[in-house]
Amino acid sequence: MRQGLEIADRRVVANTLDALTLFRRDYDPTMVERLTRHLDNRVAANALVHEGIRAITPKLIKRLLKLLKSRHSNHVASALYSFGEI
Repeated sequence: MRQGLEIADRRVVANTLDALTLFRRDYDPTMVERLTRHLDNRVAANALVHEGIRAITPKLIKRLLKLLKSRHSNHVASALYSFGEI
């Protein structure tokens, strides 16, 4: 199932991440943390939500604030989504 994380389509990556964390199958905290820095805001937001559900850390807050302060409205929207889900 983890091969879905390597597909170019961001929707597939985001949905694979959700499935892996929901079913706790092949769950790898290092992989999730890496995806919090993904270039695609949707993938990063989903990873941040899953990280935040596990634990609120200074690193997580720093990443969320960086998205929130972005000049790109889609990154700000993703940060707000993540805050709401956590």
